[in-house]
Amino acid sequence: MKYILVVLIFTLTFNSCKKIDDSASIVFIKPTIITLPAASITSSSAILYGNIIYDGGAAITAKGFCWSLYPDSIISDNHTTDSVGQGMFTRLLTNLQSASTYYYRAYAINSAGISYGKTESFTTCLNIPPGTKTKFLTLISVNNSWSTYEENTWEKNFKFKENEYMQIFEICIWNTENPKVSLYMFDRNFEPRREEYLSGGQNWVNYRESYNILNIETPAQSSQEYLEAFKLIMKKIFEIQPAEHYGIKYWGHGSSSSSLFDFKILDNDAELLLSYITSIISKKIDFLDWSSNCGEGRYNRIIKEYKYADYILASDITRMGYAVAGGAEESSQVIETLFSPEKALRQSLIDMLNQDRLQWESDFTKNYMITNKIKQSISIYDTDKFEDMVNSTDLHSTDYTGDVLKYIQINYPLEVQKFFDFRFCYVSNKDFFTWDIDSNGFLKD
Repeated sequence: MKYILVVLIFTLTFNSCKKIDDSASIVFIKPTIITLPAASITSSSAILYGNIIYDGGAAITAKGFCWSLYPDSIISDNHTTDSVGQGMFTRLLTNLQSASTYYYRAYAINSAGISYGKTESFTTCLNIPPGTKTKFLTLISVNNSWSTYEENTWEKNFKFKENEYMQIFEICIWNTENPKVSLYMFDRNFEPRREEYLSGGQNWVNYRESYNILNIETPAQSSQEYLEAFKLIMKKIFEIQPAEHYGIKYWGHGSSSSSLFDFKILDNDAELLLSYITSIISKKIDFLDWSSNCGEGRYNRIIKEYKYADYILASDITRMGYAVAGGAEESSQVIETLFSPEKALRQSLIDMLNQDRLQWESDFTKNYMITNKIKQSISIYDTDKFEDMVNSTDLHSTDYTGDVLKYIQINYPLEVQKFFDFRFCYVSNKDFFTWDIDSNGFLKD
């Protein structure tokens, strides 16, 4: 019994004398940090925000922001170093390029290493030189040309003329042996239908290129390459001619998605381009005109574009395909007479559609449409009304495909007016002949 007691006392005494190293159980981790949206963005500066929400158990030894013109910048790129400590912090960036997209993320360092927040981005505004005259409307016409560089094709159909209220810019996507995107600023003296130029040739090229402002080569012809080319061209346009209103009109084949310019700029890049434009002009684009393209009046396009434009012009059916001879002029031929500061832009767009309708009513064109059963329609959508229509009719979640007005009439008859508030202007030739399949200007696809 004494022996057991002595062993027990010895064991307890030995254990009580052992020193415990508490520090051996402490493990530090990297900080947890988030990047917040930038604010107070100008043509040359922006304020960045970050927040260290956990220091990882160790003191923060450095924090700040990494930034560059490319995503996922790291501390070896441009970076700031701010005071140490946990919590919110900010930094004013200066001497930035105008009309440029910057990518940035917050970082924090402790003894366990460096952590980065999520990459965010912002686009600086335009830097308009003092004294630059602002016009009522700057209209950007985009042409997708499959002809040779020496031919006179889309150019001889040039119908726009600048005036004291509006300026026209022409962009051409050249699908030639040396592909590129070119920017032209034709004036009232530009005469592509002069006899000496109609057949094309080098003299014609020299004449046309005398109006050229900028060329961006696109050898890979990739979506990313076209995106960057259009960003540079749009920046140039807005610097040359700032305006109260901006519109974009496209001539060429359409797309079966939300891509732009016959799939030159694919869906995600298309949204990046529209976002870039609205950022540098500090407002929504006043109108996007896809009305000469087939089947662009669809949900999948509008859902991608409504945040970037006040109005969108499009058709839900096949466009063009009819003969024209005499009669009323197309809206594109008289467009410079439709826009002025004395008239609301919304009314000018309505007048554009009514001008197209007048052209259809010319005897030759109307008879051609009737004989060949060529359906035509164009709609104008008020994008401010889009969300209300969609949310009140569950259009975003339904599997329904087809004419949206019919869907609402059947399933949400009390919400029909919201469709007409959205599609507030519609012209068609339904009164010329009976359509085989009826439609009302907007499809769910």
